[in-house]
Amino acid sequence: MRLKFDAWQVADLPWELVYIARPTAWASGKGADGFLALDRRVSIVRYEYTDYPLIPFQPGDDVTIRQLVLLSSPKDRPILDLKSEKTSIADSLQSVTNLTLEFLENPTVEALQEALERPTHILHFAGHATFERELGEKHGSLEGIGSIV
Repeated sequence: MRLKFDAWQVADLPWELVYIARPTAWASGKGADGFLALDRRVSIVRYEYTDYPLIPFQPGDDVTIRQLVLLSSPKDRPILDLKSEKTSIADSLQSVTNLTLEFLENPTVEALQEALERPTHILHFAGHATFERELGEKHGSLEGIGSIV
């Protein structure tokens, strides 16, 4: 599910908390999996609105697109099923022409920097992240610093 809004009043709504009851749920048996954020079948992505139009990416036949896939599951965090993620990505993109997939599994910062020195068109990250937050200036807003683990 891709969310892209041009008005902050709508973008600031907590869309992840939308509740859609499963058709098979009894009126008194509604579970937490009805929340979009907790439904494993739903991935919510928010887009930053800008005044600049999106430029379509249309490479020519002589251009090879390089997609770098960063897979990271540190031992001090909940274990992620990155093997399935890797297989799913590879299987879903196998028929795409002019695409080169490169997988980096649990790389060091140096290995990631080295990989990014070569032209990279798409970076896919599968792993954990953190967000150190504090209250923002606007009522109910949060500000902070995000990082990948």
